[in-house]
Amino acid sequence: EMLRSLVGSEMCIRDSRMKKLYRQRRDTLTESIESCKLKNYVSLKGLDSGLHVLMKLNNGMNEKQLVESAAKENVKVYGLSEYYSFEKEKVPKSCIVAGYSGLDEKEITQGIKCLEQAWT
Repeated sequence: EMLRSLVGSEMCIRDSRMKKLYRQRRDTLTESIESCKLKNYVSLKGLDSGLHVLMKLNNGMNEKQLVESAAKENVKVYGLSEYYSFEKEKVPKSCIVAGYSGLDEKEITQGIKCLEQAWT
């Protein structure tokens, strides 16, 4: 019983630290976008739903152009259509999936600068 209690409390501490870390990364992502030209072209969806965010762009580029231009700036993003197995015609246009869980705050900030170059 004591071991179970100890393991449980350590997992809570670890989970709490991870939540704080990912919240900081999410906040870095949103603050980086708000402090550059991208704020005029991007709306973010799903900020509270996990370690990825949906970026809906209104800069005149289609999904393929967004993914390719990001790649030219060495940033890997995915088109939302990659996650649809059927009814692809229902995929929101110019919507990108970006993950940030494996990046530190400096890498997130730099990645947003690169996306600003690619998309504005």
